[in-house]
Amino acid sequence: MAKNATQTNARSAAASAAGDVRRQPAPRDAGNTDGGTTTEATAAPEVKAMPLIVIAPKNPKRAGTQAFDFFAKYPKGMTTLEATIANGVRMKDVKWDSDTQRRHILVGPEAEAFAEAIESNGAEGGLAYLRDTLKVNPITLIRLGLMPKPEKVVEAPAAEQAKADA
Repeated sequence: MAKNATQTNARSAAASAAGDVRRQPAPRDAGNTDGGTTTEATAAPEVKAMPLIVIAPKNPKRAGTQAFDFFAKYPKGMTTLEATIANGVRMKDVKWDSDTQRRHILVGPEAEAFAEAIESNGAEGGLAYLRDTLKVNPITLIRLGLMPKPEKVVEAPAAEQAKADA
């Protein structure tokens, strides 16, 4: 059975006259008990001065895409997360590019350790840190251009090998 608008309005008027508070919105905070919105501006989350380093030697995104443009905003070399955000990079892009499956950038202690490995052992030390400590997939390292592509080894079939031996 469908309710008409008059019945619904009559019920809500009767409920409010009886002091029914179940339909009142909950207060947002202890200082605001009238159920309205707060007028104080909420502060943006503070971005720490964590080190950030871009390990991809070239932009890994497809040219002409929005992702390519966003990745181009990363400063080259070692910088801080704070400076990167100030340069226009979005925090969600930092999270995506520093994900363990992608590893286009390193943030925080990983960036510091990577820089120390390069400083002490050169490029091989940085590569060893990525491969051995962070367990970055070799395919990812090849895709980023940090490791050379292995030579393709083609084995001769057994029948051809037997003819060559004879």
